[in-house]
Amino acid sequence: APPPSTSPGAADPPPASSLRPAPYWTFVQSALRRVLRRAILRNHSLGDDHRQYAADRGRSGCRPAGETVKHLLVVTAVMELGGGLALVCFPAVAVDFLLHSPLAAPAAVTLARVAGAALLALAVACWFARHDAHSLAARGVIKAMAVYNPGAAVVLAIAGLQSPPAGVALWSAVVIHTVMAAWCVGVLLRGQPRLPKGNGRTVTP
Repeated sequence: APPPSTSPGAADPPPASSLRPAPYWTFVQSALRRVLRRAILRNHSLGDDHRQYAADRGRSGCRPAGETVKHLLVVTAVMELGGGLALVCFPAVAVDFLLHSPLAAPAAVTLARVAGAALLALAVACWFARHDAHSLAARGVIKAMAVYNPGAAVVLAIAGLQSPPAGVALWSAVVIHTVMAAWCVGVLLRGQPRLPKGNGRTVTP
């Protein structure tokens, strides 16, 4: 019998080997699956660690660190808001009340108002960070306050020692800034407590 005729334009079927995925693509797929599997296991482990840590904190009766940070930010916002408004609106009165020294030069009034604007900016930053106590931004604000409060306390204390007329208001401000500096340092030191032994990780509350 004559062989079946084939049309000249017909293409031969592709070999079976060409239908298989390339070796490098198989390797990429397996690598991606391994990475995803490890990421999922790691997330589950971190979630368990956080839940265990929260349970331990609840059983110990300790105040959550987020609540302490929120209180610190709110208190700072209220204090600096008052001081900033006083320096911006009534710089001469505020400085005279604090230092018992008048602002005679216009340049001094301008600098006092700039300082008041800086205090208002700090108050706004603290107020809007109070609901995000666990973020790096909130910790950055607290670190900035940990620098500002002792600096303000030292500057005001030197001014009080150099000017005898300084009264109760100035030394009260020195004490308040010292207490706030200690509070900021305490919050930062408590920011990364260690989990129970065996985990090998730290958790920020």
